[in-house]
Amino acid sequence: MRFRPRVSLRALVLGVLACGSGMAVYVQFEPWAPVLWLRGHSDTVTSLAWSPDGKSLLSGSRDKTARTWNAESGAPLKVLSGHEHAVTCVDFSPEGARAVTGSKDETAQIWDLSSGKVTATLKSNFCGEFFSVKFSPDGKHVLSTSQDGIARLWDSELGQPRRIFARYRQSADRTGLCVSAEFVNRTHIVMTTADGDMSCWKIEATTPESFFGDGRLAFRWAAFSKDGGTLLSPGIRHEAQAWQSGEKNDSSRMEVQPLATLGGHRGAVIGGGFSPDGERVLTLSTDGTARVWSTKDWKCVSVMDPGTRVQAAAFSPDGKRIAVAANRNISLWEQRRPEPLWGITALPQFWTTLLFGIGFVIVAWRDGKAPVPKPGATRKEEEESSAETVTAEVPKAQQ
Repeated sequence: MRFRPRVSLRALVLGVLACGSGMAVYVQFEPWAPVLWLRGHSDTVTSLAWSPDGKSLLSGSRDKTARTWNAESGAPLKVLSGHEHAVTCVDFSPEGARAVTGSKDETAQIWDLSSGKVTATLKSNFCGEFFSVKFSPDGKHVLSTSQDGIARLWDSELGQPRRIFARYRQSADRTGLCVSAEFVNRTHIVMTTADGDMSCWKIEATTPESFFGDGRLAFRWAAFSKDGGTLLSPGIRHEAQAWQSGEKNDSSRMEVQPLATLGGHRGAVIGGGFSPDGERVLTLSTDGTARVWSTKDWKCVSVMDPGTRVQAAAFSPDGKRIAVAANRNISLWEQRRPEPLWGITALPQFWTTLLFGIGFVIVAWRDGKAPVPKPGATRKEEEESSAETVTAEVPKAQQ
């Protein structure tokens, strides 16, 4: 007859501590921790963008400047000064040699990063403050949204508008003013409006190919995964909502199915995005934190709290780092290695053998006899290298 023991939690912990021939128990408290701080702006940082190779970071600020940084050392590279008001949005060109900055001064400027000079100025009558600027995948155009509720496509070399996307919803009682726009690929863009609708446009088309939303969903911003199959948007109250996008139906309304509701923030979710591999999601909130979620089970895996309200955040191109802007500072976060519990790294052979034996006797028997354990290899703790900063030492990760 097979004997089935009653295993207590204390015995299980003892067995786990004992097994592995002196191996310590390793736990991971917060997967992401700050490793580098970038300081230099004199006012709130409003926007961030990574260079395509992940070696540089671009930031815009209310101090009327944009700055480029070495993402490895934190050293400042260029100060892009020329706007007359706060810089509200920034982006790198696909080749990484140019940058575009949008401002409250009703202009957007394209910069040659090698010389730090403006190569083109994007300006239109009555457009107002620029809300967003994005280079097209081929770098030939810039897509912008502004205070007048219109999305514009600009020639990035000449600075001239090529297309205008406005009041896309053909309805007598409802028209939407655009608040955000993104390139889905080389031929299509997605726009969101103040009344909670979203539309997908082919760049050469005069009307949208598809749209969805009925005004009850607050699509004040939206982010698509790299393959375009998953959508992230604001949810109700303090939540974000993940959707599975599908084929459009006969009425050209895009079919979407809810995937998960991401709840946990204590304030409105004001932005978000996907990691390059699509396995993680980043959300920003007015509660002063950013959260990382796994797209496998849609659970929160880390809370990043820089100590003040988060204004912007973005995954690096390789997905291994996250840049977070809070107040006038920028912090770079990386995934931490597991840390030993209670600081234990190895046990003397005598105590290892004793605990190993006791743990197996208590935890499990089979047919009244304890199985013969196989000794495991001792874990060798890796030394963590200290990160270099320009103006301050790297803060210790909170346990």
